Amino acid sequence: MYKLKIVLLLIIIIATLGSCNARQDKNNTTTTENAGSIYKKNISQYVNITLFDDYARKNGHCIGALIEGNTVAASMSDFKEAGNCKFSFPGVKSEPVTRGYTYSNPFLNLVFLKVSGPSHPCTPIESEINKGDSVYFIEIQNGYIQRFNIFVNDSVTIENYKAFKTNTTIKNGMLLYSKNHKIAGVTTNIPNFKGSTIIIPAQTLAELLSKKDEKALLLPGLRLQKAKKYPNPQDIDLFIVETNMGNFSIKLWDINSIYSKNFIKLVSDGYYDSLLFHRVIPGFLIQTGAADTKYAHSGDLVGYQGPGYTQETIIDHRFYHKRGAVAMSKPPEFNNTHNRTDGAQFYIIIGRKHSEAELDELEQRKGYKYTPEQRSMYLNIGGAAYLDNDFPVFAEIFNGMEVLSKIANSDINSNERPAKDVRVKRITIKLR
Repeated sequence: MYKLKIVLLLIIIIATLGSCNARQDKNNTTTTENAGSIYKKNISQYVNITLFDDYARKNGHCIGALIEGNTVAASMSDFKEAGNCKFSFPGVKSEPVTRGYTYSNPFLNLVFLKVSGPSHPCTPIESEINKGDSVYFIEIQNGYIQRFNIFVNDSVTIENYKAFKTNTTIKNGMLLYSKNHKIAGVTTNIPNFKGSTIIIPAQTLAELLSKKDEKALLLPGLRLQKAKKYPNPQDIDLFIVETNMGNFSIKLWDINSIYSKNFIKLVSDGYYDSLLFHRVIPGFLIQTGAADTKYAHSGDLVGYQGPGYTQETIIDHRFYHKRGAVAMSKPPEFNNTHNRTDGAQFYIIIGRKHSEAELDELEQRKGYKYTPEQRSMYLNIGGAAYLDNDFPVFAEIFNGMEVLSKIANSDINSNERPAKDVRVKRITIKLR
């Protein structure tokens, strides 16, 4: 009787490994024994992700797909409120955390997450799928690994990237395999394709992997990314800044710089609306853009929260810290070992006039030569020459400097915050 039970159990396992909720692939010649080991290996690349909010509280779960040793692909829409996350790999006791994301594309609803710790074994991305192909995904149901075949339907182009539709409803972040058991793609959902699951195919995944950053960005930065078109920098004339102390306008210097493009995106998304000028130093500068100032109370210590990401520091010597210059600030040195700029905070130079001797000393100390125009500006109009070559300037005040002078003369507390709130009501874009 005992032997009979063992035989029956083996029959059930063999049948389960070949089961599916769609058409069974008759051309699959893999033996049951080999298939079992392959499926066991492949399912180790299905990742359960536990999401946490900004206060380290659990706030949900989602699925991801291990597509490279330390890279997990998932749907961006699952990370709307995520401050951090942990990964759970089948058969692995440890739960590594994310180092952040290395690539994101809101149009594809796709994000690549960087896994901390050692690299994980991963099936290579070698397959190329086409319309009409049959691919499969696997799940553990009732303790058994089960395979489900699906058909690849119409090809679609999303922001110049190739993708496919399938009429089968599948969870986001599911890894798909081809007949040769190589990675065929990852599933996601996109609002413009309601009723269909979108497959990001292997060939597109390979292309996107080549675009990922080496340095991971913090997850909260995903909240600001939206699948929408932003104004063309060439079409923008001015940025109109409305405050409770008057209005002024900003004009970009280099429309193609990373700072200009980032500023356009943040303004378009309303990031700066209702934020405070949280730092005011008379005769020097005024600063805004800290996310923690939006709902700050009087006396709160603010100015330490950005959009969730930083930017590379790139200095263009054509642009300098004359009076009215607009430049990106940096996090404190103790928390900025890679010398990066903040993702959103910027300051505006009020400045003072410099002497010839002071400019000569700065040139010698910084190894930087001022042009006649720059020297004349610092001598006759003023600025903050000692910041040159350290912080990237990307714009200037076009009009309304008198409003900024009034803000700069505000009464401030010991933390350089105005005693009476000075708030950015909104920033709007004026097109040419």
